[in-house]
Amino acid sequence: MQLNRLFNPCSMGTDLVLADTVPYNNVMCDFYDRPGDDIYMTRQQVGQALGYSNPQKAIDNIHQRHKERLDKFSVTLNLRGSDGKTYVTTAYSAKGVYEICRWSRQPKADMFMDFVWEVVERLRKQQMTPPLTNAEIIDQAATKITAKLFPQFVKTVSATLSKDIVERIRSLPQGEQLLQPPEPIQQPKPKRQTITLYIVIAWDDENGTQVYKTKDYDKFIALVKDITLQGKQYTVERIKTTSYK
Repeated sequence: MQLNRLFNPCSMGTDLVLADTVPYNNVMCDFYDRPGDDIYMTRQQVGQALGYSNPQKAIDNIHQRHKERLDKFSVTLNLRGSDGKTYVTTAYSAKGVYEICRWSRQPKADMFMDFVWEVVERLRKQQMTPPLTNAEIIDQAATKITAKLFPQFVKTVSATLSKDIVERIRSLPQGEQLLQPPEPIQQPKPKRQTITLYIVIAWDDENGTQVYKTKDYDKFIALVKDITLQGKQYTVERIKTTSYK
């Protein structure tokens, strides 16, 4: 039986929302967001990622040895398991996960802590960038259209004006300025873009080894989930390249 999704947290009265699911070795790690608070992971998945044979018990032992410290970085929750039943479990904030890695003697502890830090930092940056309102989206679109079309419009109209109309415009306040050709648009500097190539190598006794490559993060996640459901072993390699556009 697997505990896989959060429902109805029973502490502090605030819902946890699934922010992202990211593969780590053979474990699909769920990261939950408590709005206005922190990012959380479940005790079960922390123990699995660290490679314990009994994940729940191993992390509970660490918690009991450092209870005064870890109580501050954990919450008690109701989880619904794959069997449809609800179970009580513990979730740790990012700092709680780092503390567990610090006290764990597992060889994967440092690597797993680095992985969690990278995911949490990415999610926190996303939280700091509020989504655009409908009015802001419309305003940005109008600005781009005007900047692209208006200079050509002025140039075309000025060329077709009669001499009389030109003189009338020139006599107006700021008329001379209206007749001047538009300033050339400064081309923006190329933006730096980091592209990640995800390489997944999967294998089993029946099909041998298969290699999958994609730059699409959503396809990468779906691919790893599909490989996991098929019971195949796999490894993941990320290759980052930088380009300018």
